[in-house]
Amino acid sequence: MIGPRHTPWARLVKTAVALATLGLVTLAVLWELHVDLGELSTRPLLPAVSLTLVAIIAIRVGLWLGYRPSPRPATLPTLTVVIPAYNEGPGVTKTIASLLASDYPRDRLRVIAVNDGSKDDTGAALDAELTRLLALGEDRLEVIHLPRNMGKRHALHAGFQRATSDIVATIDSDSIATPSTLAELMAPFAEAKVAGVAGRVMVWNRYKNVLTRMLHVRYLLGFDFVRAYQSRLGTVWCCPGALQAYRLDVIRPHLDAWLHQRFLGARCTNGDDHALTNLVLSLGHDTRYQSTAEVFTIVPETYVRLCKMYMR
Repeated sequence: MIGPRHTPWARLVKTAVALATLGLVTLAVLWELHVDLGELSTRPLLPAVSLTLVAIIAIRVGLWLGYRPSPRPATLPTLTVVIPAYNEGPGVTKTIASLLASDYPRDRLRVIAVNDGSKDDTGAALDAELTRLLALGEDRLEVIHLPRNMGKRHALHAGFQRATSDIVATIDSDSIATPSTLAELMAPFAEAKVAGVAGRVMVWNRYKNVLTRMLHVRYLLGFDFVRAYQSRLGTVWCCPGALQAYRLDVIRPHLDAWLHQRFLGARCTNGDDHALTNLVLSLGHDTRYQSTAEVFTIVPETYVRLCKMYMR
């Protein structure tokens, strides 16, 4: 069972942050009104810098406090979910199962799993799962095998090229979706200007040790604060590859350029989610964050594995 949302704690934290910000703003205003603040009154540079930082924080907090997820639409678009997989083994079938168990309309959902030239039994596990599902009458899964390990962009590109739906989404092969994840992820697309949506990625193994608890806090800040206030401006800077969705007709004409993106002459092998998000924004569309669209992912439990995750 997936863990609770801890709504009372979320409200308490929001209240505490709002009060702290209000206190900082009050101090800044007092300084501007030349109220005697002791030594701060004789050092104008420090209060000036502090006032600027407080103003930035206050704006972000204000946007964050006003964030609300989009309501779930009555009619859902056709959707293709692409799962890039490399050396995940049978574990990728859990991700597939969570998607097919979604409450999304059956005739409007398709899942494409792309085996990126895995060296373990990922390919065999995907083929076995496809055979098993077909025997049960489940035909919404498609499996693609790349001839060799070509990188996540190539895996996603292969899936995107096979999609024919209104919306295309991606989810990591080590993540688990809730039954309502996909439908909630579609909610912001009810607005015509929205072409990219970021989901909420949470830590599955958050209680394992101190490191996983710290990563849980980092994820909370990255999604429920940063992406929440960015969403109010319609400019979420990065829709995460672990759960993101785009209008296919918006990104399809630019997929080849995205696949072969270069920076200072070097081919870009990471940052695929940043690049897709920037593409959507550069075309004049909005990107949003939907906090009710959740996936749970397993994070590294040791510092060495954490370093490898960030370095790759």
